[in-house]
Amino acid sequence: MPAIEEKPTLILSKEHQNILKVVNALLAESSALEKGKQLDKGFFLQAVDFIRNYADKFHHAKEEDILFKEMCKPGVEMHCNP
Repeated sequence: MPAIEEKPTLILSKEHQNILKVVNALLAESSALEKGKQLDKGFFLQAVDFIRNYADKFHHAKEEDILFKEMCKPGVEMHCNP
């Protein structure tokens, strides 16, 4: 049985969900720090690594190098700006 390929926009949407999970974890950790929790340096190092490598290099590159170029082609109707 052949594998079913996901639409590229669905893949990007799932990546957005992953990024939001990290953002929410950062917000929760920041809130805990304000309430006196001790700094977990490892957590923040991993979060920064995720943002730099996954979000910036991997995910945003897909949007900028592929998605936005496709959206700017003649004949592509958009309901919002990229």
